[in-house]
Amino acid sequence: MHFNGDKKIAYIDFQNIRAEEEFHEGEFTNRNREMIIAIAENNLAEVEKLLSQGVDLNIGLRCSSKKASQKVITSGVACSRRTVGFSFPGRTPVMHACIKHRPEVLDLFLSLGEEIVDLNVQDRTGNTALMFAAKNNISAVQRLTQEPPLDLNIQNSKGQTALLIAANSSTAESVNYILEAKADPNICDEKGCSPLFLAADAEICELLLNFGANVNIPDELGRTALIHAAKKGFAGHVHLLLQDPTIDVNHRDTQTCLTAFELAVWKNNTNVVKEFLASTKCPSLLRPMKSDRMGRVRSFYETAKKRKNTKMKDALYEAMKNEFRAILATLLVKPKLNMDIITIIASYSV
Repeated sequence: MHFNGDKKIAYIDFQNIRAEEEFHEGEFTNRNREMIIAIAENNLAEVEKLLSQGVDLNIGLRCSSKKASQKVITSGVACSRRTVGFSFPGRTPVMHACIKHRPEVLDLFLSLGEEIVDLNVQDRTGNTALMFAAKNNISAVQRLTQEPPLDLNIQNSKGQTALLIAANSSTAESVNYILEAKADPNICDEKGCSPLFLAADAEICELLLNFGANVNIPDELGRTALIHAAKKGFAGHVHLLLQDPTIDVNHRDTQTCLTAFELAVWKNNTNVVKEFLASTKCPSLLRPMKSDRMGRVRSFYETAKKRKNTKMKDALYEAMKNEFRAILATLLVKPKLNMDIITIIASYSV
């Protein structure tokens, strides 16, 4: 062992590391490193050989070469990329099998039983093997969710569960496997976002609703899944959410103080506006006049009067006759509205 100047970074040789040596909250041995290499190369024979030598599948590599100079103070030893070649924050061999899409290796690990393989082990950031699989490995999700000891509701350092990760970045098939294994569809992350809020597509949204997802859970900014979908222009999500009998269409977020419908108008999301107008929830969107964010209250007529476009002015007058007052707050905050939006709203009659 030697030190490089004032930085005092210790460069170590893996051949001299003892099997029992503690390294950053766990054991770090040659066999751990060899197992990860064997998984990356999909070398099943080498994996079986290392298992016979007693590799612990519940201990992961804890090496972060990017922060080696900082860790030398507390641990006395730090690894360089030159000698290590890896930077895995405590990921176990089972996690690597999920990340690298190695179904044969994963089946081999799971066949050893729950006494040998603990699927609830978390890496340094709190992720489990199922969380890594939930990103883009459908077969691994299917296999892991069949294991009885698996805790589906474990949260990582960001408050995410496997279901949250799958709903946001995976396919409906993965989400379905996790939901059928009895995962809680209403656990939120650190920002208060639920799986329904983060649903990547309408198919995932429908699955979550079928398994009892709460449609009215707000995030830290007071935005519900409906408000988020209306703002982003996800007409398919909005269509499904409006069919839920418990949906609160008049909920306002704490950032803009607008409802989902008003945000859809504000963002000129024509298809979302059509979904609102076609739903049975539409009559409840008729609300009394609201003041804008500066505390000013102006009449609908005064707003329409300032329009130079005659057709748009006429459309606004028609909307006023229908007393569709849900757009008033939006008109005050954002005067420049899409003509198609105005026409659609004006043609609606309660």
